[in-house]
Amino acid sequence: VIQVAVLVFASIALKAVFDSHNKAAKPIPNMYSIHSWVGLGAVILFGLQWVAGFVSFLFPKLSDGLRRWYLPHHRFWGLTIFGMVITACLMGLTE
Repeated sequence: VIQVAVLVFASIALKAVFDSHNKAAKPIPNMYSIHSWVGLGAVILFGLQWVAGFVSFLFPKLSDGLRRWYLPHHRFWGLTIFGMVITACLMGLTE
């Protein structure tokens, strides 16, 4: 439930960022920095990982072998996304 809330709030935040760029008196271009790309990539990968984890671990008809195969990949992508979020935050502070 918390991860769904995070995904919803991150999507609302992205919408707010795009609106603040587009509706400013002097519009600011969207996706002009690496901070933007890393942040958007982190949100997209988080959503994809959430869907893949939900299907892999909560879908009752999936075999145990497939779940065992996916678990290391799930952990890898979790750490990768966490690193991307930290990177995006630090790049946002320097802008």
